[in-house]
Amino acid sequence: MHEGHRKRLKARLKEEGLEHFSEINILELLLFYSIPRRDTNPIAHALLDKYDNLANVLEAEFDDLLNVDGITENSASLITMLVPLYRRYMSIKSQPGRIIEDLADAAEYLTHTYLGEKNEVVKLMAMDSKGKLIGTYRLFEGNFNSVDINMRRLVETVILSKASSVILAHNHPDGIALPSEQDVATTRKIFHVLKDISVDLLDHIIIADGDFVSIIQGSRAYER
Repeated sequence: MHEGHRKRLKARLKEEGLEHFSEINILELLLFYSIPRRDTNPIAHALLDKYDNLANVLEAEFDDLLNVDGITENSASLITMLVPLYRRYMSIKSQPGRIIEDLADAAEYLTHTYLGEKNEVVKLMAMDSKGKLIGTYRLFEGNFNSVDINMRRLVETVILSKASSVILAHNHPDGIALPSEQDVATTRKIFHVLKDISVDLLDHIIIADGDFVSIIQGSRAYER
């Protein structure tokens, strides 16, 4: 009976894609590849009972997933790999050479690269004089203001990339995309450091829960 159900779901996937699958069916299908010869429907229900929705399941911690009845180490590895895999996919899709049209374009790209990040991460987008993306660099992980900003590393990254302009970004894992006074002050400091080497800091974007806020364009306290 289980084998027939597996075949039907796989046939649906081939014919329809995932668009019309319920979250239960998506999890069932996913678990087929780590749990052979077992009904995965009760396990899928247990995951949704614990985490409420598919997104929370995919962002769950490895060790916490193992507390769900029926979840093996192989299943936990498969589940926790998917969000980082998507981030890698988006990174590859946005290879150097893409033209960054405006703030919204940059923010949309950056939002995808922060999907599932549980810690604060600072990134730098480097562009040439025509606005073409040279590369996106992960500068460091940790609170943007509590961690000592390594200006030398920042400047070295900008110089080595041969950027004419850059966009700085960091995320707020608490889900609130509002800049603090420290965020604004640190941004101002970075702006002037880069200005001294003839590189424009176009913006500093805060990403949180799919939303974004511009520090430079959104703060009246910021003065060029």
